[in-house]
Parts: sequence; structure tokens; C-alpha cells
Amino acid sequence: ETDEAAILRLQLSLLIDERERERAIAEREREQLAGTVADLRVRLDRAEQRITALISDNAYRTKRPWWKWRRGP
Repeated sequence: ETDEAAILRLQLSLLIDERERERAIAEREREQLAGTVADLRVRLDRAEQRITALISDNAYRTKRPWWKWRRGP
């Protein structure tokens, strides 16, 4: 085996290792983003439930004319 072949094998090995590290980093980032998306979906669902509850609560209240609320002489 020549020195040039040994150098090429070493370079190839280093490139493969670097690619594997980059894949691992990308996978961790993907998992973090998926977790963030899941958390945001839960928060959105809760907010929608609160809004729906508020809307339905207001729909059941009796409507009063505004002039009965006025303070006047």
C-alpha cells in the first residue's frame, strides 16, 4: 500500500465520520423541532378550548339592552 492510498483511506474515513456526526446532529435537531411542534399543538388546542368555552358561555347569557346599564338621572 502506498502512502497516497493510505492518505486517501484516512481522508475517506474522516469524511465518513464527519457525515455521521452531521447526521446525528440533524436527527437531534429534528427530534427537538418535533417536540416543539407537539408542544405548540397542545397549547393551541388548549387555547381553542378556552375560546370555545368563553364563546359558548357568552351565548347562554341573557342579552340586556345597553340602556338598562346606563347610569343616569
